Amino acid sequence: MEDEEFMDENDEIVTLISDDDTETDMLICARVLLNGRTFCLMQPLEMPEDMEEDEAIPFEEFETEDGFEYELVEDDDLADAIFIEYEKEMAEEE
Repeated sequence: MEDEEFMDENDEIVTLISDDDTETDMLICARVLLNGRTFCLMQPLEMPEDMEEDEAIPFEEFETEDGFEYELVEDDDLADAIFIEYEKEMAEEE
């Protein structure tokens, strides 16, 4: 992986498994709380050519007996609300 030098020991990596059993390692870039739900903004460790370095994919995080599960956010309005909340949180930290 060519971006290893930018990785931090505190970075959280999860492996997502698709319906066809394809595994994809993802970096959790941020967590966003919105309306009592937890969402993660993630980037694949191996970035596809059509994805910009500042892009992230929103997933909802669910805690289960076995750990955590993640579900892709497919609703565009919800995805927009997640990114707006993330930007608001980042502005408050500055």
